[in-house]
Amino acid sequence: MRNKGATISKKKMLVIIFLGLVVIAIPTIALAKSHLKEKPKQQPKIVTEIRTEKEPLKEPEFIKPIPEPTPVIKTPPTPVVGPTGTCAEWITQAGITDPGNAIILINRESGCNPQATNRSSGAYGIPQALPGSKMASAGADWQTNPVTQLRWMQNYIVARYGSWAGAVGFSNTHGWY
Repeated sequence: MRNKGATISKKKMLVIIFLGLVVIAIPTIALAKSHLKEKPKQQPKIVTEIRTEKEPLKEPEFIKPIPEPTPVIKTPPTPVVGPTGTCAEWITQAGITDPGNAIILINRESGCNPQATNRSSGAYGIPQALPGSKMASAGADWQTNPVTQLRWMQNYIVARYGSWAGAVGFSNTHGWY
């Protein structure tokens, strides 16, 4: 096909692809050599490929879909919460039979701190049990639950001294129970 000195090829198409989409597809034009007096200056190429009508259009290799980022949901760590309540409430909840004498011994041993640890012996908790793991017989939460520790202490005091008053008397004489 002739058009003012230019030849239009039916077999080749100029395909311009922008962001993975075919923006324009036009027939390529070959100019006759007689119309060219000097070589045209090189222009930056924006054509990604020239294809014939029979060839299927393929995606250029450098254009790949960007996957959606996977959202990262971070849950904050669960804060460690110490026991709530007062020593008097824990004594009541543990079923201590003689709260008056119990508080004397408890304050002497640990100040009613369920995480008190003796640096030299390793005795642990409100009763200053040695080893602290003995209190596991009163509950699996013996390391953190003051009521579990006091229940263990109640059983220990009654079994060893007969009463809280007996334990306080022994502690007054010997400096320990």
